[in-house]
Amino acid sequence: MDKLIKEKEKAAKKTIVPLEELPITTIPTTISATTSTGDVADQLENLVQNMSLQTKEIKKLQDEVKLEEDHQKKTKTFHVAELQRAQNKIEAWKKSTTESSIGHTLDHAKEIIWNNIIEEIDEIWPCIQIIFEQKELMEKEKQTIATRNDQLGEILITTNNIIKFLNSKNRYELDDLGVDDRT
Repeated sequence: MDKLIKEKEKAAKKTIVPLEELPITTIPTTISATTSTGDVADQLENLVQNMSLQTKEIKKLQDEVKLEEDHQKKTKTFHVAELQRAQNKIEAWKKSTTESSIGHTLDHAKEIIWNNIIEEIDEIWPCIQIIFEQKELMEKEKQTIATRNDQLGEILITTNNIIKFLNSKNRYELDDLGVDDRT
C-alpha cells in the first residue's frame, strides 16, 4: 500500500501543473431558433452533452485539487495560498457556469419548443375549423334526411321492398313479369 502511495506521489510531482495554467473552456449553452423540431431535438441533445462536458471538467478540476491537497498533506509542504486560489477559481467557474448558463439555456430551450408548438398549431388550426364546419353540416343533413323520411313514411318502405324484389329476379323472370328495365 505504501509503495502505491509513493508511486502516486512521484507521478504527481512529475505532472503537477499550476492551476492557473489549466485550460478552462467555455462551452456554448444557447441554441438557435429553428422551425424544424428535428433540429431542436439535435440542439437540445448537444446542450445536454455540453453540460455533461462542463460537469466532467468541474469534476476533473476538483479531483486535481484533491490530489494536490493529499500530496501537500503527505509531504508537509502545504501551499495554502495556491490551494486557496485554485479552489476560488473552481468555485467561481462552477458558479458562473451552473447558475447562469443552465438556467438561461433551459429558458431558451423552453421558448424555442413553445414557439415551434405554436407554429404547428397555427398551421393545423384551419384544418380543425374545417372539420368542425363539416361536422355541423353533416348534422344538418342528417336532420334533413330524417325529416324527408318522416314525410315519405310508408312510400319509402314500399320503394325499398320493390327494389329488393326487382334485384332478386333475373332478366328472364323480369320479362315474364313484363318489366323491361330494372331502373
